[in-house]
Amino acid sequence: KSTVDRNTITKITFMDSYTPSTAADETWFADVDNTGSITCYRTGTEIIIAGDGSGKIKANANASYMFSNPTRKSAFQKLSSFEGLNLLDTSQVTNMSYMFYYCLDLTNLDTSHFNTFNVTNMGSMFSACTSLTFLSLSNFDTSHVTSMSSMFKDCVSLTGVDVSNFETECVINMSNMFAACFDLTTLDVSHFNTSNTVNMADMFSACGSLEYIDVSGFNTSNVIDMSGMFSSCAVSNLDLS
Repeated sequence: KSTVDRNTITKITFMDSYTPSTAADETWFADVDNTGSITCYRTGTEIIIAGDGSGKIKANANASYMFSNPTRKSAFQKLSSFEGLNLLDTSQVTNMSYMFYYCLDLTNLDTSHFNTFNVTNMGSMFSACTSLTFLSLSNFDTSHVTSMSSMFKDCVSLTGVDVSNFETECVINMSNMFAACFDLTTLDVSHFNTSNTVNMADMFSACGSLEYIDVSGFNTSNVIDMSGMFSSCAVSNLDLS
């Protein structure tokens, strides 16, 4: 509803409630009922998303492109920071695909308070977050997720990502999951349950700094596409035993 393009915004702040001390450049209702229980205030390049004092701001079940946009030129390309993201209630979210897609300037992201129990789609969730260097997702409950396709694709500065607690028994699509993570040096996927996975195409493609990966526990009995799975990788020690 803002009159300015998303690609001008540099900061998004979540607040339980907010009363501006000076007039904001723009104000609009952001709740689905348009009642003002969630209100946005834009001042310059910062957006404040304020609730009604109830303690949390509930995200829609479909949170796809929540901090992005299908059109790259109108995505949050210059968004460099979040504040108060712990106030975002994601307990009812089922779709987190493309949630932070193309947030080019985002260097840090704390999703430790995200409730992902009901999420089924994480496809391209962090794709093209080219400035992120590390992601800790150890708190994520992925027990119901069916798609992780391109989840970290083109995260070219990512040196590490903690997926140690990922439950992947329901995941059907892992294609391009880590593709073009050029700076990724370590990755532990040894615990991944791939018994229901069908697509692993380009899963680790162009991981130019990843020298070792243990996929010895991968069950590929249902996989129909592994094309380019390790294409253009630096992996010199690949455990397929």
